[in-house]
Amino acid sequence: PWSKTYSTPAPPEPFQRFLRVARASVSPPLEVDVTSDRPLGAVTIDLLDRHRAVLASVTHTAAAGPTRFRFDDPRAAEARGLRLRAGTYVLFSPDALDAAVERPAPP
Repeated sequence: PWSKTYSTPAPPEPFQRFLRVARASVSPPLEVDVTSDRPLGAVTIDLLDRHRAVLASVTHTAAAGPTRFRFDDPRAAEARGLRLRAGTYVLFSPDALDAAVERPAPP
């Protein structure tokens, strides 16, 4: 009983089961699919060059299931990796544009 006054509940996890990020198109415009098992709210994807500098950025409201992010910026073709932000959750992947990235729920 006394321990409740010394602890706080854990914050909710943004992805209960999985998050999958995969390149949806090979030719311009670059498209990236984000799939989750629950609504994510505002999700921002930054495409990064080999120095991790932002080349292009797109924000969409992601519902449960797949959400497609389209990058019309011609510099997107130079992207080597990406950073995904959803609330306080951040996923950085230097190789997400070469192969699908699947992540379990964060701790």
